[in-house]
Amino acid sequence: TIIGLDVTGWTPLSSAAESAVQDVLSGLEAFTDLDFTENGSDNGDIRFNAVTLVDSGGFAYYPSVNEIGGDIFLDADKLSVADYQEGTDSYRALIHELGHALGLKHPFEDGNELADNLDNDDYTAMTYTESRNMLLTIDYNESTNQLGVSYDWDAMPSMYSLLDVAALQAIYGANTNSKTGNNSYSLSFDDHSYLTIWDGGGEDTINVSTSTGANDIDLRYGELSSVDIKTVEEQKAEKLSWLDDNGLSGYANGVSGVYNSYSDDLYTGENNLAIAYGVWIENVFTGSGDDVIYDNAIDNNIQTGAGDDWIKLFEGGFDTVDGGTGDDTIQLNVASSQVSVESVNGGGYMLIGDSFAAEIVGVETLSFTDTSITLA
Repeated sequence: TIIGLDVTGWTPLSSAAESAVQDVLSGLEAFTDLDFTENGSDNGDIRFNAVTLVDSGGFAYYPSVNEIGGDIFLDADKLSVADYQEGTDSYRALIHELGHALGLKHPFEDGNELADNLDNDDYTAMTYTESRNMLLTIDYNESTNQLGVSYDWDAMPSMYSLLDVAALQAIYGANTNSKTGNNSYSLSFDDHSYLTIWDGGGEDTINVSTSTGANDIDLRYGELSSVDIKTVEEQKAEKLSWLDDNGLSGYANGVSGVYNSYSDDLYTGENNLAIAYGVWIENVFTGSGDDVIYDNAIDNNIQTGAGDDWIKLFEGGFDTVDGGTGDDTIQLNVASSQVSVESVNGGGYMLIGDSFAAEIVGVETLSFTDTSITLA
């Protein structure tokens, strides 16, 4: 017993859990001024333990002068390599409890509670409200002539979310020396993951040019984006097509019912990307879906590939836009009388307003606050 704590069933962390701890600590060092050093003794500021737990992934103590302050206790029954893959419940529990050990509270507790629409894991790992974190697997077993359905909560965020990054940087400082080069960030539906970008400088790119699903990308920091979306209806249609191709159409009603039952929980790619506060991303390249792009206040290079894309140039700067193929629209939040539209060599146009300019190609329509113009 430590200060009245029953530690029956105590065990050290497995190598898989230790590796996950090291990865999460490295991730923290990348966006905060924290510098973690492994002590190798029982006198560390943060001590990781495993104990037998019931209906809990772990618990932790806030930083304090007490002996147990900052200590973390994880579930001793979930220490395998499979348990500590990124995106699993156990990996998320580690992130959550380490957040407590660093001083973060639950967003619903008294004192600076978050609004209900922010109290979910799209915004913070400290929540109890999950978003779209379920993966659904449906397979056919020829030997038993049965369809197998399994559900896994393996699409959990594998690092701190947007508001966690902001809070931890407010407490410990931001690492402005991290990722100061020209970095490229990518994400796809098949990753079944969530990404919060912290970047210290350079000319940076969100490159999802191989995506086939729709993208809704906001280049402003502090906003959520959705990359390579595959809606529940699209996932269901894909599985029903697979059943039909394999002569299993008799299962269609049951499979449809499964997707309908878990439509609020299945991973779709919605809100799977965030740009941390203070981070400027210059470029974005998207794929063949019908995309929506929102610029930021610096010079952006926006290339939207195929699809019918909608590009919002609201924030200023000198943007370069290539709409690619498809029927593409640029939306401006000013009246048409406030923008000069001139053709340039190569079939493009130059747009010049009071506080912005843009060189565009492959765009069919300009949408203003008072009218729309079709480009030749």
